[in-house]
Amino acid sequence: MRIYPKEKLNGIYFVPSDKYALHCALVLSAIVKGKTTIIARADHTDVAQTAACIKRLGARIKRKGDAIEVRGVRNLKEGTYRFECGNSGSTMRLMCGVAAGADINAVLVGGKTLSKRSMQGVKEPLEMMGATVALTDYTVPPIWLEGAKVRPIKYELPCPVAQEKAAILFAALCGNVSAEIKESVQTDNSAEILLKEMGADIKADNNAITIGKSELTAGKTLYIAGDAHAANILLSLGILLGKVTVKNVSVNPSKTRFIDVVKRMGGKITVENKRLLCGETIGDVTAERSRLKAIHVNGEEAALLAGDLPVLAVLMGTAEGESIIADYKYEYLSGVSRLGYICEMLNALGGIADAFDGGLRIKGVDKYVGGSVKTYSDHKIALAAAVALAASKVGGEIDDEFCVNTSFPGFFDCLKQSDVGIIGKDRASAVAFDMHGFILGSLGLTRYSVSAYKVPADNPRKFFSEMKLHAGYSAYYPYSFEAMRGIRLSQSANYLRTMDAAKGGIGYSFLGNGIVLSAKYAGETFASKKVLVIGGGNAARSIIHALIEEKARVHVCDRNLKTATDISKRTKGLVTAENAPIGEYFAVINASLSGSGYYEAEMPIPEDSDLKFEMAIDIALSDEKTPFLRYAEHKGAKTIDGSAAAFFTSYLSDVLFFDRSFSENDAFAAFSAYENEI
Repeated sequence: MRIYPKEKLNGIYFVPSDKYALHCALVLSAIVKGKTTIIARADHTDVAQTAACIKRLGARIKRKGDAIEVRGVRNLKEGTYRFECGNSGSTMRLMCGVAAGADINAVLVGGKTLSKRSMQGVKEPLEMMGATVALTDYTVPPIWLEGAKVRPIKYELPCPVAQEKAAILFAALCGNVSAEIKESVQTDNSAEILLKEMGADIKADNNAITIGKSELTAGKTLYIAGDAHAANILLSLGILLGKVTVKNVSVNPSKTRFIDVVKRMGGKITVENKRLLCGETIGDVTAERSRLKAIHVNGEEAALLAGDLPVLAVLMGTAEGESIIADYKYEYLSGVSRLGYICEMLNALGGIADAFDGGLRIKGVDKYVGGSVKTYSDHKIALAAAVALAASKVGGEIDDEFCVNTSFPGFFDCLKQSDVGIIGKDRASAVAFDMHGFILGSLGLTRYSVSAYKVPADNPRKFFSEMKLHAGYSAYYPYSFEAMRGIRLSQSANYLRTMDAAKGGIGYSFLGNGIVLSAKYAGETFASKKVLVIGGGNAARSIIHALIEEKARVHVCDRNLKTATDISKRTKGLVTAENAPIGEYFAVINASLSGSGYYEAEMPIPEDSDLKFEMAIDIALSDEKTPFLRYAEHKGAKTIDGSAAAFFTSYLSDVLFFDRSFSENDAFAAFSAYENEI
């Protein structure tokens, strides 16, 4: 899959529900008699494995949108159960705990990747409780497990792995015995939170977790918050490219280790709107473009960050100085060789990394170049590579886009379907980026993004073809004509072959309407009035079409008389072509590049011309009055700069992109608020 580079990004997102919490919620719902309702976005392939396993236990599952109804069974039937766990380590560990405590026999089988991962972390404590856990080659799945009348346990986790902790808790719960677990540092506590919500006698104090003999309560509704690990992918885009907010994310201390580390690197990350949801602390997390400095991450911290290490390494690769990940023993205990994958990924993208025993050394570069990344079907590598490629110079390819569904289903759709693309090289596109962000917020949208894209020189046609998958895009100089290739123009855009916005492969023209609205905002209209448009390009034709719709008497003047004459012919004489800007007009509109910054001091009309007009409008965007508007002021004419037209053009585009109804009053109110803000 091709990832195109972005120059800037401003977005508000939601992420799928916490994957590990979902695993825990499904398993607990299966072992309590009665109905439990889980409210979650649950399309992860890993979670589907857990759902299939609890059906084997006899649980019934019904899904209605984001509501998952589970009817569990308290007393499991004797026999041997076969659990197909796919590549989900969480599924396998949690089901080991249930089988051990419920005194049943089970065969647990993993997919190609999971079959290489060590399961020794559950073997030792479950055998201490009385179960028998036989591993292939004493290390990896498949697993043969014989349950038992388990006994209480006091156990200290040798490695900070939340699923191993939960396996012990679930075994104690199913066996109706107590358990006390100590961990050197707090790992993900989703299991503890959900156990407490469902009525278990569980306490946590100073990294010691104790569960007593417990009966779960049926009839609960469990709300699962947004996944912090998925949020970290999007927050990394914010750190590298602009500003990203992810809403309704788990933010208790066991879930924010990545945020803590990035803050130590100088990352600008804030958490707002903290509140409780079904026992879990959630909030809205914002990350902004930051200048990062190198950092040292030790083995214990790296183990806690295991799933986030690939994207953290991507950030390290842009930090000033040399970052180190050292003494990472968990990789060898689990059988996951991510450090090697990470090193290969960074170097393939133009980063500088080298691996050593148990660690990585990463030297920061100003910007990744881009390239092709082999993911080894590792969802975390694929997600991290996508972040790096989006922030690179030329973008590139990842070889497996579908593996991301393991932990972040719909990631690429998330980036495209709510995204407004800004494509251009001039000041107008830069200003429009900020305008679109403001407008989308004013429209009350809860999920959107604005991205400024670079058009690849090698294959622009493919780029514009793939932009059809986005919510929409606006094209500015010099890509206005390029964007028209291969798409169907709407009836109004086709009239004069002009386009500045596109949605779903159909092109639209809004600049002319933006000019009309900017005049209305200033208390002026064009109906029946004589108006001169200077220029014959994309912008001029859009304006001419809108003026015709307004019943204005339109004249056009271009450096190339043939261009003006062709416009007159296409409109069947509704537009008069002029040799030179002379005579009297109500308004003169500069739709040329003169005075826009491309020809810094050049005027669109000779300063000594005998031209009279009451109002002057310049589409050029400038921090100061353009030469043309200064000339118009000197002549006593009313002036309107390009900011209002640009805003209303953007507003009309966003209304189209997100299927909102247009209100002139709302548009005027939004522009007034925008002017006050800037």
